[in-house]
Amino acid sequence: MRVRVMPARLVAFVSLALVLDSLRDLAGPVSRAVSVIPLIFAVSCLFQLFATWAAFGFHQEFSTDHPAKGDVLSYRIVLHNGLPFPASIGLCLFHSASPLARVFVPLPLALGAKEGLGRKMEIACPYRGVYSFGASSFAFWDPFRIVEIEHRIEAHVFHVYPELVRIGPVLDALAEGSGGQASGSASADPTVFESLAPIQDGRGGFRIAWKRWASTGIPCAFVPGRSAAFGLRLVLDLRPGGAAGEEALAAEDLAVTAAYSLLARAAGVGIPAEFVLGGDEEGIEVSDEAGFRAVYERSTSVLFNDDRFPVSAFSGDRSAILVSAVPIAEARGGLSLYDALEEALSRSRPVRLIAAPSPLAADREKRYALAAAERLGGDDRFPAITALDPRRGPEDLIRAFSG
Repeated sequence: MRVRVMPARLVAFVSLALVLDSLRDLAGPVSRAVSVIPLIFAVSCLFQLFATWAAFGFHQEFSTDHPAKGDVLSYRIVLHNGLPFPASIGLCLFHSASPLARVFVPLPLALGAKEGLGRKMEIACPYRGVYSFGASSFAFWDPFRIVEIEHRIEAHVFHVYPELVRIGPVLDALAEGSGGQASGSASADPTVFESLAPIQDGRGGFRIAWKRWASTGIPCAFVPGRSAAFGLRLVLDLRPGGAAGEEALAAEDLAVTAAYSLLARAAGVGIPAEFVLGGDEEGIEVSDEAGFRAVYERSTSVLFNDDRFPVSAFSGDRSAILVSAVPIAEARGGLSLYDALEEALSRSRPVRLIAAPSPLAADREKRYALAAAERLGGDDRFPAITALDPRRGPEDLIRAFSG
């Protein structure tokens, strides 16, 4: 509970009380009665205020604690005044933290004796991210708003995870092109560092990567290098795509869905995959479903605010898939994704680009991707550049890997 006093209003009220008190002998009993009115009023208002605070109750209900992407969450709040007389005037404020930055109108409180009040709201969760909703605070005050009592309430936090779609066998063939599907296809060399992997129960003999643990919150261990390239490198470009508002959210959600769906496929069929975020040069090794879950649970905190170019997609021996919301031909820092891809393919570097444009830019990017893929050549099953359309949801992604 926080009690706040408004000094200016308090001084004005005390001044009025002193003026009335100075007039108490002018008209006998009447003036004396008038002079004590401010004191009686102040005591009554304070009593009502603190009694309201003690007898006020509320209850919140949510239709689910685990909303999925695209769900509409139903929210209901019920407030009740348990006093046999009217409660003090107040206001209920609401939390509003979500990718959409929606603002909820405050609820005025003016409850009569034993009176209740309810409100229902619907909260859309169309995008991946962290949502927090519910009442944030209740405040009550006296008629002159000299004294105010406020109680703050912790928000209900919901994690809306990205949608995962079923990826076909085309991804498996791409992994085979970089040295084989199975992690046992190349012998491990403990003297060579290759990547990082989440620590799993029941497995020992590892060396903990303390810096990675501190920076990501995921306990990781060093994975020794191997004598030959194997598996995949999945890189999620975290540079902003250039769109704003829901256009940007749609593109980013599609990019995240594509990256994590590909990673889920790799983990499900035993393809060792290195997952790299943004401009990092090192990723996290994911070789099974347990490792994927450890990475997936952190997906709601992935933000597109990294200005670094995803260089890891264009280096190394593994086949790489880069997922990006940045326009294909847009040069940033003198280099576009198309230029980097063209240069990598000229060196026989096995890399593919999946573009996730905003809805407004989807038609333009798809036309550019088709023309660029013809120029660059490559496998017909999986061209060098594939552009998705967020207006179609994950349909383009499913079709691209259906084989």
